[in-house]
Amino acid sequence: MNSAKIYYLVTSIMLLLSSYIIYFNNNIVLGMYGMTVDNNEKLFIAVPTFIVGLFFAYKFITTKYKKQIDHSICPNCKETFNYNELKNGKCEYCEDIDTVDIEEYYKTNKEE
Repeated sequence: MNSAKIYYLVTSIMLLLSSYIIYFNNNIVLGMYGMTVDNNEKLFIAVPTFIVGLFFAYKFITTKYKKQIDHSICPNCKETFNYNELKNGKCEYCEDIDTVDIEEYYKTNKEE
């Protein structure tokens, strides 16, 4: 799981839990001087917090984890590259050929 998904998960849990505590707790005290919050103010705080928490939960569910490619190989000329040095993942020598992840290449082509 990449860091973005972890961020979305932790943030959504914190916001949803906070909105639950704000709404269902009878004695909420804010600040140093002990201001109490009535029910209308609870809704004003808890509902937006809940909505933002749902948004982050949605982002956690829909964000796809994409494996970062470190090294790639051209399936045509068999030349290896550092993927971050390539332009759009294309082979420098074959020009129009997309390079593939070197681990995936050797899993499918075991005879090489």
